[in-house]
Amino acid sequence: MPASPIVSHQNPLFHEKLALKASFFLLFGITIAMAQETTLRSPDFRSAPNWEAKANRNLSIAEKTTIQDFGYSHTNNAGGQSSGEIGGRISRSITPATYAIPIIPRTLNDNLVASGKFAVTKAEGASGALIGWFNSKQSLGWRTPHSMAIRLDGNGGKYWVFFEYGTRNWKTGSGHTFEGKRYQTTKTPPEPADGTIHTWQLIYDPDSNQGHGEMVFTMDGKIYRTPLKPGHKLDGATFDRFGLINQQTAGKGLEVYFDNLNVDGILHDFDVDPGWEGNGNRVKFQDKEIRPYHNFGYSSTCYASDEIGEIGGLI
Repeated sequence: MPASPIVSHQNPLFHEKLALKASFFLLFGITIAMAQETTLRSPDFRSAPNWEAKANRNLSIAEKTTIQDFGYSHTNNAGGQSSGEIGGRISRSITPATYAIPIIPRTLNDNLVASGKFAVTKAEGASGALIGWFNSKQSLGWRTPHSMAIRLDGNGGKYWVFFEYGTRNWKTGSGHTFEGKRYQTTKTPPEPADGTIHTWQLIYDPDSNQGHGEMVFTMDGKIYRTPLKPGHKLDGATFDRFGLINQQTAGKGLEVYFDNLNVDGILHDFDVDPGWEGNGNRVKFQDKEIRPYHNFGYSSTCYASDEIGEIGGLI
């Protein structure tokens, strides 16, 4: 067998291996240096970073006029024995609007019962309104925390009926009055927004569903149920109002009226003005929050730190 080559400083193979090792360590060192340089780069946003942007500021979308016009009314759309009811035009907007009666605070550990009549006389596309128990300070946003309510979803001359809840930490659940999982594919026809009068009842039983709680909604004699998901009752919610609340997302308006309300055993027939508490329920304003609307990127504000300059906005 031929003898193995002698590895020495005079051997070409030695120099080739040495060159390869040197190249490896040089590349390794450059890689580490680049990684360290990348890691150490930390934009402080004291000036605009000129990051790549795409459709993040669609400011060309025009403002729209949002009208909230609901509360007590000397009308008789919802089938009461005499004139007097609550309701009117309720518009979707991220600006809250409510008309409600203060109540002794209730929680998800309490039995809740409400019933009455309602009639929807107009429903624009992408509209919605809720009636039920909510929190005057914390029921903000979509979907509504601290709430137990019926939701009417307008869809251009027609509407769908949902019943839903939200806990303190935005854990939510809902039921509906149509077959299937989605109203976009259901065979059940929607309700026409033609002023038809419906009777309804909403019950929350904290002890049902193996102690997790359950909502039971009855509309025109037909019963629908939805259980609270495990852990949602424990997450909790506190209600200090009962009444009307707008759906707090961008959209349009729905006109609905309610009468003969019985809330936790107390009858409200609205023969006279009940003097309920109104918040933003009789206003008209230019609404800039329109779907789809984005206005985010670099900003010379300081919400996220004490120094001027950050990224963010309305997404």
